[in-house]
Amino acid sequence: MRSIADVQLTDAEHVRLAGHALAEAAAGRLRPVIGQVYPLEQAAQAHAAIEGRGLLGKVLLSTRRARRAGDPEPPRPRP
Repeated sequence: MRSIADVQLTDAEHVRLAGHALAEAAAGRLRPVIGQVYPLEQAAQAHAAIEGRGLLGKVLLSTRRARRAGDPEPPRPRP
């Protein structure tokens, strides 16, 4: 390998690989690694954690409020 150009993909390769990745995701064969979930109110802390590079996996911001005693069970995702 001599330069970055040696590892660049053509537009057709990008389209082919993106289509393959989307098909795998739709079939449920891709599972993202979720490292941390922050409530939306803690977006600044989430951003700091990403910048600190101390996390493994994806960082998510949640708009859902925390469950409280007496809340019904959330629906379970289908396998």
